[in-house]
Amino acid sequence: MAKVIYIFATILMWVQMAEKEVIKALKLNLLPLSRKKERLLFELFNSVLNCCNDILSIAKSSNPRTLSILHTTSYPVIKQKYSLHSQILIDCIHQVWENMKTCQEFKQAPVRFNIPRSGKFARTKRGNPVIVIASFKG
Repeated sequence: MAKVIYIFATILMWVQMAEKEVIKALKLNLLPLSRKKERLLFELFNSVLNCCNDILSIAKSSNPRTLSILHTTSYPVIKQKYSLHSQILIDCIHQVWENMKTCQEFKQAPVRFNIPRSGKFARTKRGNPVIVIASFKG
């Protein structure tokens, strides 16, 4: 009987833990981008899309069994071809691995920003908060 009560209490505790939800969100006040920043962002999205499609073609031809094998075969090729931040390249490899079996071609690809690896929160000289994203080398 004590064992049954203990198991019930443990399950109840798991259910209560599952009901708790933590939401972290930032409210952004977005300003219009300058022409240069808009062009760079457009180039970034196009580069990521092309990169994902190149990785997908490598994956379809080599048929890797694990993510590690896909990384080993595709990373040197895309690192040389694209001047993207290394963390963005790794995120592209992960996106292809997640969608490899169901996707024939990427028409859209989200750019994942991993703070602090590929971006950060900062302030301008005037003290305004900004999000800094690492996109291309240099």
